Amino acid sequence: MEWLKVLTGVCAASVTAVLMAWMASASYRGVAFVGDAVLLAYSKVQRTVLAVAWLLCVAGCVALLWPIVGGAPTAEELRRAAVAGPLAIVFGVVTFAEGRVRLVMDGVGLRGRTAFRGLRQVAWAEVVEVRYSFLGHWFLVRDRAGEKLRVPCFLHGMNAFITALRAKLPQQRVAKAIAGYKKRVGIE
Repeated sequence: MEWLKVLTGVCAASVTAVLMAWMASASYRGVAFVGDAVLLAYSKVQRTVLAVAWLLCVAGCVALLWPIVGGAPTAEELRRAAVAGPLAIVFGVVTFAEGRVRLVMDGVGLRGRTAFRGLRQVAWAEVVEVRYSFLGHWFLVRDRAGEKLRVPCFLHGMNAFITALRAKLPQQRVAKAIAGYKKRVGIE
């Protein structure tokens, strides 16, 4: 089963390459307009990287489960499949869902498809809280009704989003979140 070790190593290296490419591409935050609105979405390069990562997860799952399906697996193969299989499945699901995020920001608010909660909408006038997750590297915008919208910071158009937060919301509501974001990306 030497090929399985090689495949596992390739997958680990690929995940590292995915993260590096994602970070590199996140440094460019171009703005795309849809009429008068700003589109916040992953770039084609980022979506391609996400698709490759998803395919690697599927290939990893197949490689881990093949010895089990194909015959009498060894104890080592069973342990490997029991630990790495679920992790590869979870990573694949998260990667696929994250690639579908598309948000539109206009003068009224922010709306669009989130990774796991489907279509969401938050009006600027209704926003009561904006938080920044240092670990997750995203903003969480919550309105009066409790509706939450997660805005990943890897989306193109992030500078326009920061500008809109400052322009549309009171400073006491966004100052801490923006300061956390600036600290994470090394601004100021």
